[in-house]
Amino acid sequence: MFCFVNNKKKKVDVPVFGMNATNMSVYLNHSKKPSLKFTKVGELVSLRKINAGEELTIDYDKSFGEKHVFK
Repeated sequence: MFCFVNNKKKKVDVPVFGMNATNMSVYLNHSKKPSLKFTKVGELVSLRKINAGEELTIDYDKSFGEKHVFK
């Protein structure tokens, strides 16, 4: 989850500052009915019960403080 694997090149790309320095939001998709939100200290918390296998989502507009347009 914290790195990118390129099987053709047999290569694993790790973020320059290490795997633990990556912001988890890069792995979360946008939804206007999100399952997660960030707290003021940057922790992710669930907004409701999340079922096994369900996609984890955040509202980009509320999380990043700017309007995002999706087409």
